Amino acid sequence: MKKMYKKTPGSRLTQPETQEFGERIDWLQTSLGRDISPQDIVADSERAGSPFKEFLNRGIENAREVFKIEKARYILRHIAITIIHNGKKEDTRAFISLSSEDIDCKPAYISIERALTDKDKRRRLLAEALIELNFWSQKYKRLIELSRIFHVIKIVGKQLKIKAK
Repeated sequence: MKKMYKKTPGSRLTQPETQEFGERIDWLQTSLGRDISPQDIVADSERAGSPFKEFLNRGIENAREVFKIEKARYILRHIAITIIHNGKKEDTRAFISLSSEDIDCKPAYISIERALTDKDKRRRLLAEALIELNFWSQKYKRLIELSRIFHVIKIVGKQLKIKAK
């Protein structure tokens, strides 16, 4: 029986790559006799005939810039702020990722205060949250124990009149 692999929404993989990679991952799990890690895929990419080699090496000349950008994201993701609301202190991330109209709807980081107080940004934040919740619901839809949560997500989306893709 042949499995048919599909790329997930937003994937940068081509459909043929998705199929080939899925089959190779199955093969790796069988040949290693265990679950695999990203490190196993990197190790496999060094073998002759590995489908991962070209993909993992693609764009390697830009790796330095990509690494710097990832470190900058790390900085933005790991700064917190203490907010006092109704007399209670709460730590939360100081900056969050949100699609930005300022830079062609690509993700950008904005302060949590701005995301919550600017009407348009708050609406986009809610829309993105519902999209993420919808992806999460799809991922775990086979767990009937969570069906009430999935139902509430749909209700909240309808109440807010925001469509989650």
